Amino acid sequence: MTDEPNDLWHLAAKGRPAAEQVAHAARRKAERRRAERASARAAMLDRALAPEPGWEHLLLLFGPPAVATMAGVLALQSRPLERIGPWQPLVLAGTAVVGAGLGLWLFLRSMARKKEAERRWYRSRPWAFDPAAYEAFLSRGGEMARAVRVTVTFRRTVREADAGLVEDALRAVDPDAELRWGERQGDSVLVVGSPSFSTYRLARKGSGHDNAVLHRWFRRLSDRFLLALHTSYGIRAVAVSDRAPGTLAIDDGGDRTAGQDDRDPVPDAGEEDDESAG
Repeated sequence: MTDEPNDLWHLAAKGRPAAEQVAHAARRKAERRRAERASARAAMLDRALAPEPGWEHLLLLFGPPAVATMAGVLALQSRPLERIGPWQPLVLAGTAVVGAGLGLWLFLRSMARKKEAERRWYRSRPWAFDPAAYEAFLSRGGEMARAVRVTVTFRRTVREADAGLVEDALRAVDPDAELRWGERQGDSVLVVGSPSFSTYRLARKGSGHDNAVLHRWFRRLSDRFLLALHTSYGIRAVAVSDRAPGTLAIDDGGDRTAGQDDRDPVPDAGEEDDESAG
């Protein structure tokens, strides 16, 4: 598999005809540069969305006051006891307070920059997406034993001949992913679910950082698969929600995001079997 994440053709298959390889040569070169930039951004976001503050955060928070306190103690120890005035302990305490304030400021500034990087990633999505609803989904810790579902609404109908290419591209990103096709008022709908993890394994304290693994999975799916789909077919909206294990049907309320209309739900596999049996 190649390292050009935004080209659906390269994600999907190997050994395509020579004419197709020549046609995509220029695109591969541009995609390689884009992939390097995307990899750097992804590494930054991985650090920004760590489940717990890393050692660099603790260093920013406790490093300056510790250094200031040690410097003050060493300065006092280097002076004879009789030459230590009553004001010098106050200077030592003030130095520690200033160091603590500096450390707190650096810590808060670092967290704010990471949060802004996360918002920039949300805004960079070229389709309709509701960050508030997505963050609420990440922070919901009471949904136990729920799998993840990503609902993709296209701007037009995806041809049946292209469905296999889309499925191969998805398998290249997540071999365990499930998918189901549907249609709403002439627009194709793709529902992607990954059975490789559930939210109950990720949600622990009810904060957005607890589901960082889930967010990394969605970001990888978005950067390597959804952007390729958008380039090829045009995506109208993307929504992320939980789902009952074994189902890929679209809920009327759970998958609503900006840009999505009120349309008939895509039937699940079990529903189609019941209808055919009847």
